Amino acid sequence: MKKIFLIFIALLAVNLNASQFGLKMGMSLKQIDKNAKKVGNGVYFISVPKPHSAFDKYVARICPKKGLYYIKAIGKDISTNGSGYSLQTAFDNMEAKLTKAYGKHNKIDFLSSGSLWDKSHYWMMGLLKQDRYLIANWNKKEGSKLKDNLSSVGLGVSALSQEKGYISIDYTYSNSEECEKELAAMEAIRSIPADEDA
Repeated sequence: MKKIFLIFIALLAVNLNASQFGLKMGMSLKQIDKNAKKVGNGVYFISVPKPHSAFDKYVARICPKKGLYYIKAIGKDISTNGSGYSLQTAFDNMEAKLTKAYGKHNKIDFLSSGSLWDKSHYWMMGLLKQDRYLIANWNKKEGSKLKDNLSSVGLGVSALSQEKGYISIDYTYSNSEECEKELAAMEAIRSIPADEDA
Protein backbone atom coordinates (compact mmCIF):
# COMPACT_ATOMS: atom_id res chain seq x y z
CA MET A 1 0.00 0.00 0.00
CA LYS A 2 2.82 2.38 0.90
CA LYS A 3 4.53 1.67 -2.45
CA ILE A 4 1.33 2.51 -4.38
CA PHE A 5 0.99 5.74 -2.40
CA LEU A 6 4.59 6.77 -3.21
CA ILE A 7 4.04 6.05 -6.92
CA PHE A 8 0.89 8.19 -6.83
CA ILE A 9 2.78 11.08 -5.20
CA ALA A 10 5.54 10.79 -7.82
CA LEU A 11 3.01 10.91 -10.66
CA LEU A 12 1.30 13.90 -9.08
CA ALA A 13 4.61 15.73 -8.82
CA VAL A 14 5.31 15.06 -12.50
CA ASN A 15 1.88 16.44 -13.40
CA LEU A 16 2.33 19.60 -11.30
CA ASN A 17 5.72 20.23 -12.91
CA ALA A 18 4.46 19.63 -16.45
CA SER A 19 5.79 22.04 -19.05
CA GLN A 20 3.64 24.78 -20.57
CA PHE A 21 1.39 23.09 -23.18
CA GLY A 22 4.11 20.48 -23.69
CA LEU A 23 6.77 23.10 -24.48
CA LYS A 24 10.00 23.98 -22.70
CA MET A 25 12.48 26.82 -22.72
CA GLY A 26 15.05 26.63 -25.50
CA MET A 27 13.12 24.39 -27.89
CA SER A 28 13.81 25.12 -31.56
CA LEU A 29 11.12 25.99 -34.09
CA LYS A 30 11.60 22.56 -35.73
CA GLN A 31 11.04 20.83 -32.41
CA ILE A 32 7.89 22.85 -31.72
CA ASP A 33 6.01 23.02 -35.01
CA LYS A 34 7.42 22.54 -38.52
CA ASN A 35 4.27 24.16 -39.93
CA ALA A 36 4.40 27.28 -37.73
CA LYS A 37 3.29 30.53 -39.36
CA LYS A 38 5.76 33.40 -39.02
CA VAL A 39 4.09 36.71 -38.14
CA GLY A 40 7.09 38.80 -37.12
CA ASN A 41 10.77 38.81 -36.17
CA GLY A 42 11.02 35.60 -34.14
CA VAL A 43 7.22 35.49 -33.64
CA TYR A 44 5.14 32.50 -34.78
CA PHE A 45 1.62 31.12 -34.55
CA ILE A 46 2.10 27.50 -33.49
CA SER A 47 0.30 24.28 -32.65
CA VAL A 48 1.23 22.90 -29.23
CA PRO A 49 1.67 19.25 -28.13
CA LYS A 50 -0.66 19.64 -25.14
CA PRO A 51 -3.40 22.20 -25.87
CA HIS A 52 -5.71 23.46 -23.11
CA SER A 53 -9.48 23.55 -23.65
CA ALA A 54 -9.71 27.25 -22.71
CA PHE A 55 -7.38 28.37 -25.51
CA ASP A 56 -7.45 28.08 -29.29
CA LYS A 57 -4.42 30.09 -30.47
CA TYR A 58 -0.79 29.97 -29.37
CA VAL A 59 2.00 32.41 -30.16
CA ALA A 60 5.68 31.63 -29.58
CA ARG A 61 8.73 33.83 -29.64
CA ILE A 62 11.86 31.96 -30.66
CA CYS A 63 15.41 33.13 -31.30
CA PRO A 64 17.89 31.13 -33.44
CA LYS A 65 20.53 30.48 -30.76
CA LYS A 66 18.59 30.21 -27.48
CA GLY A 67 15.31 28.86 -28.84
CA LEU A 68 11.88 29.29 -27.26
CA TYR A 69 11.66 32.14 -24.76
CA TYR A 70 7.99 33.19 -24.69
CA ILE A 71 4.53 31.64 -25.15
CA LYS A 72 1.18 33.42 -25.34
CA ALA A 73 -2.02 31.37 -25.14
CA ILE A 74 -5.04 33.21 -26.53
CA GLY A 75 -8.39 32.13 -25.15
CA LYS A 76 -11.56 31.21 -26.96
CA ASP A 77 -14.12 33.97 -27.43
CA ILE A 78 -16.34 34.47 -24.38
CA SER A 79 -19.80 35.97 -24.81
CA THR A 80 -20.74 38.30 -21.97
CA ASN A 81 -22.80 41.37 -21.04
CA GLY A 82 -21.80 45.01 -20.61
CA SER A 83 -20.58 44.33 -17.07
CA GLY A 84 -18.24 41.61 -18.37
CA TYR A 85 -19.49 39.07 -15.84
CA SER A 86 -18.63 35.92 -17.84
CA LEU A 87 -15.21 37.28 -18.83
CA GLN A 88 -14.37 38.25 -15.24
CA THR A 89 -15.50 34.80 -14.07
CA ALA A 90 -13.22 33.10 -16.62
CA PHE A 91 -10.35 35.32 -15.41
CA ASP A 92 -11.04 34.49 -11.75
CA ASN A 93 -11.15 30.74 -12.46
CA MET A 94 -7.86 30.79 -14.35
CA GLU A 95 -6.28 33.04 -11.71
CA ALA A 96 -7.18 30.46 -9.05
CA LYS A 97 -5.54 27.66 -11.08
CA LEU A 98 -2.37 29.67 -11.68
CA THR A 99 -2.24 30.69 -8.02
CA LYS A 100 -2.39 27.02 -7.04
CA ALA A 101 0.58 26.36 -9.33
CA TYR A 102 2.69 29.49 -8.71
CA GLY A 103 1.52 31.01 -5.44
CA LYS A 104 1.78 34.70 -4.60
CA HIS A 105 1.09 37.25 -7.32
CA ASN A 106 0.05 40.80 -8.05
CA LYS A 107 -3.45 41.57 -9.37
CA ILE A 108 -4.39 44.87 -10.99
CA ASP A 109 -8.02 45.85 -11.61
CA PHE A 110 -7.60 49.41 -12.85
CA LEU A 111 -9.75 52.09 -14.50
CA SER A 112 -8.04 55.19 -15.88
CA SER A 113 -8.76 58.42 -14.01
CA GLY A 114 -11.46 60.48 -15.71
CA SER A 115 -12.71 57.59 -17.85
CA LEU A 116 -16.24 57.97 -19.23
CA TRP A 117 -16.80 54.25 -18.68
CA ASP A 118 -16.83 54.19 -14.87
CA LYS A 119 -20.23 52.54 -14.36
CA SER A 120 -20.37 48.77 -13.84
CA HIS A 121 -22.50 48.22 -16.97
CA TYR A 122 -19.75 49.94 -19.01
CA TRP A 123 -17.06 47.51 -17.82
CA MET A 124 -16.60 45.98 -21.27
CA MET A 125 -16.61 49.37 -22.98
CA GLY A 126 -13.84 50.53 -20.65
CA LEU A 127 -11.86 47.42 -21.57
CA LEU A 128 -12.53 47.93 -25.28
CA LYS A 129 -11.40 51.57 -25.11
CA GLN A 130 -8.28 50.52 -23.14
CA ASP A 131 -9.37 52.61 -20.15
CA ARG A 132 -9.70 49.49 -18.00
CA TYR A 133 -7.21 46.72 -17.21
CA LEU A 134 -7.58 43.42 -15.40
CA ILE A 135 -4.28 41.56 -15.13
CA ALA A 136 -2.37 39.29 -12.76
CA ASN A 137 1.40 38.71 -12.64
CA TRP A 138 3.49 35.97 -11.09
CA ASN A 139 7.23 36.66 -10.77
CA LYS A 140 10.13 36.54 -8.32
CA LYS A 141 9.44 40.08 -7.11
CA GLU A 142 5.99 38.98 -5.96
CA GLY A 143 7.44 35.89 -4.25
CA SER A 144 5.88 33.49 -6.75
CA LYS A 145 7.02 29.85 -6.86
CA LEU A 146 8.13 29.76 -10.49
CA LYS A 147 9.50 26.61 -12.09
CA ASP A 148 10.40 25.23 -15.53
CA ASN A 149 12.89 28.11 -16.06
CA LEU A 150 10.05 30.66 -16.01
CA SER A 151 10.82 34.28 -15.15
CA SER A 152 7.19 35.43 -15.18
CA VAL A 153 3.61 34.40 -15.87
CA GLY A 154 0.90 36.88 -16.82
CA LEU A 155 -2.89 36.58 -17.07
CA GLY A 156 -5.09 39.21 -18.70
CA VAL A 157 -8.39 39.95 -20.42
CA SER A 158 -9.12 41.69 -23.71
CA ALA A 159 -12.35 42.90 -25.33
CA LEU A 160 -13.34 42.27 -28.94
CA SER A 161 -16.63 44.15 -28.55
CA GLN A 162 -18.98 45.23 -25.76
CA GLU A 163 -20.32 41.67 -25.66
CA LYS A 164 -17.31 39.51 -26.42
CA GLY A 165 -13.80 39.09 -25.04
CA TYR A 166 -11.11 36.56 -24.16
CA ILE A 167 -8.46 35.73 -21.58
CA SER A 168 -4.79 35.17 -22.34
CA ILE A 169 -1.75 33.78 -20.52
CA ASP A 170 1.86 34.82 -21.14
CA TYR A 171 4.77 32.61 -20.12
CA THR A 172 8.21 34.24 -20.24
CA TYR A 173 11.36 32.18 -19.72
CA SER A 174 14.66 33.15 -18.13
CA ASN A 175 16.44 33.31 -21.51
CA SER A 176 14.16 36.12 -22.74
CA GLU A 177 16.62 38.98 -22.23
CA GLU A 178 19.35 37.26 -24.25
CA CYS A 179 16.87 36.34 -26.98
CA GLU A 180 15.47 39.87 -27.26
CA LYS A 181 19.01 41.18 -27.70
CA GLU A 182 19.75 38.56 -30.34
CA LEU A 183 16.60 39.35 -32.32
CA ALA A 184 17.15 43.12 -32.00
CA ALA A 185 20.67 42.72 -33.39
CA MET A 186 19.34 40.69 -36.32
CA GLU A 187 16.69 43.33 -37.01
CA ALA A 188 19.28 46.11 -36.87
CA ILE A 189 21.43 44.34 -39.48
CA ARG A 190 18.43 43.93 -41.79
CA SER A 191 17.48 47.61 -41.46
CA ILE A 192 20.93 49.00 -42.39
CA PRO A 193 20.50 50.80 -45.74
CA ALA A 194 22.46 49.50 -48.69
CA ASP A 195 25.55 51.43 -49.78
CA GLU A 196 24.40 53.77 -52.55
CA ASP A 197 27.78 53.52 -54.27
CA ALA A 198 27.71 49.73 -54.39
